[in-house]
Amino acid sequence: MLTDGERERLDSLEQAQFLRSLTIDEREELAGLAERVTTPNDHGLLAANERMRHERAALDSDREELERLLARKERLARRLGRLLALYRAERMAIDRQAAMIGGRDNAGPRYRG
Repeated sequence: MLTDGERERLDSLEQAQFLRSLTIDEREELAGLAERVTTPNDHGLLAANERMRHERAALDSDREELERLLARKERLARRLGRLLALYRAERMAIDRQAAMIGGRDNAGPRYRG
């Protein structure tokens, strides 16, 4: 990090390079100040990029787990659909049999199943 005086000097040197050619000493000073400004930022960017990589990996892992859960839920829905169809078929069979029993002539033999 730069002090206020160093930041002012950096600004002054940057402006001067647009107005005139800097001396060798001024160019070296400007390069040194610029290096001190960018180095901490570079480290900060590297750390931020690393955090982003970890976050991305965690998000990818969560997404994969959610996809597996969704697949399980879809399989469950299909099984429940088949079970419901079996239930309805059985209920219809019971209702038909009950209707047959209720519709018989009382004079005939009764089925007691």
